[in-house]
Amino acid sequence: MHDEQLCQVGTVGHPEPVVHTMGNKQTTAKQDLKAVRERSLSKQALGQVTGRFHVLPHRIEDDYVLEPSQELGSGYNGSVFLAKSKDTHETFAVKPFRLYRITQAQKRELKNEVEVFLAMDHPHVGRLRDVYEDESELRLVMERLEGGELFDRVTAIGRFTEKDAQDTIYQILVAINYIHCMGIVHRDIKLENFLYDSKSYAHLKLIDFGFSRFTSNKRMQLGCGTLAYMAPEVLGGSYDLKCDMWSVGVIAFILLMGYMPFTGSDDEIRAAITSGQYRIDKPRWEKLSENSKGFLQSLLVTDSDQRLSAEQALQHPWVEERNSVVVTEESSHLDEAIVSSLVDFARASHFRRACMSMMAWTLSNDERAEVRNAFMELDTDKSGTITMYELKRVLAERVSITDSQVLQIFNALDSNNKEEVNYSDFLAAMMASRIAMHDDVVVAAFKRFDVDKSGYITVGDLLQVMGSTMSKADAKQLVKEADISADGRISLDEFISYVQSSEEHAQMTVLEKLLEGEMALEKADATTQSSRNPGQQTSMTSLDPTQPAPAPKSRMCVLL
Repeated sequence: MHDEQLCQVGTVGHPEPVVHTMGNKQTTAKQDLKAVRERSLSKQALGQVTGRFHVLPHRIEDDYVLEPSQELGSGYNGSVFLAKSKDTHETFAVKPFRLYRITQAQKRELKNEVEVFLAMDHPHVGRLRDVYEDESELRLVMERLEGGELFDRVTAIGRFTEKDAQDTIYQILVAINYIHCMGIVHRDIKLENFLYDSKSYAHLKLIDFGFSRFTSNKRMQLGCGTLAYMAPEVLGGSYDLKCDMWSVGVIAFILLMGYMPFTGSDDEIRAAITSGQYRIDKPRWEKLSENSKGFLQSLLVTDSDQRLSAEQALQHPWVEERNSVVVTEESSHLDEAIVSSLVDFARASHFRRACMSMMAWTLSNDERAEVRNAFMELDTDKSGTITMYELKRVLAERVSITDSQVLQIFNALDSNNKEEVNYSDFLAAMMASRIAMHDDVVVAAFKRFDVDKSGYITVGDLLQVMGSTMSKADAKQLVKEADISADGRISLDEFISYVQSSEEHAQMTVLEKLLEGEMALEKADATTQSSRNPGQQTSMTSLDPTQPAPAPKSRMCVLL
């Protein structure tokens, strides 16, 4: 199944001319990376990019013990090797990229992978921990997924049961729907690019964004991917996002039938794909349910206009069967502790929320696993983000909560002001009381703020991390929040004391916190209204999720 890799211009068979960039052109790659960082800021909260993308004098050796002899795999640019965090002692995978003497194709892969990977933030997508750029290399530090490839799992057990295939395809579709909702096409969906996060073989994540790119309405022509998984329109040189869905169909076929749908020589595989003629073992095929057959046929269709999108595939009866069983078997993951953390986060100051956001990127896979199902439960449309409507609807089913309280929680979570809550925003909220705040996690977050490695967080550090979202006056005020010694900077001990001081509220019940918050809001409303219209009573507008918020975000931060 390890077929040839293709990345060519126009139709397959016309390779791109190789152009070496060397000498004084080495800076071109660095300029490209600077542009990548700037574009990434429009897709993620500023601190979530600047806190992870490190340039000189900050080196990877400052934070990790590198073990290049411990090879985890090989890629287009060389070996992927092991590294260990000096703070948490957790192990990671490091993927290096050369910044000199590289071809145009390699430079394109570098830009695409870094830009896409920086934007990724989902429970079913591999997590990019850090990026380090020095004089000659760019190195990506990624979470280490210890369960191995889906390919190895298929090789070990052969054909999956329909139940196992349903659960696997559901996880794949959730990942694909997320990247497609972000306007990203993967272009190399295959068994090898889905890894289990642990040996329990329960949770899959999508990896390897070397051929990925942000798309526009224009159709793409570059032939990329692995031949046996390629869609007919990719071979034809004109395709869109739905090329990934053909590849999902190939994976579903392998899981259900136990073999590749298209085999033979390269020419034979191309011909079979183009005609949509996949090989069927009738005895095996007849044992499949009608819904599973229909699912395969709705994806392995040569006309991409007739092929299901990821969103439509999630609504297919075969996938819905899986969802109905899971909902019946599992209780809600949104327990009181989850809701309590959301309320705590909404009441936290701007700087405390920024601290929690930094800590969210240092959480281990096991720590994220404690709450990721709750995020998936809130993300009812499986787009990979939580909208105001989803948050209100799901929370209203769990606790007694007002529109104003939902608004306050949502506005605190919406770190990039895009009217949606990302996975790491949710994880940051869980740091308020749901996830244990270990010292090593706090220390790692401190180091992300300490940009100049002085051992202190200064106003300059905050301005560099938070950027245009913060004025110098605001940065000075935030430093004062944690600056116990009043020397104009925050030491590690002061940072730890500040971050952990909020835990005094952890024992309050959700109802107590909601009542406290509502009373504060009503008091602020009454004060504001009386100053403008003496004698008139304030009323709270009912929240309609389809309409704009009734109050500006600054108004909803009254609990800070």
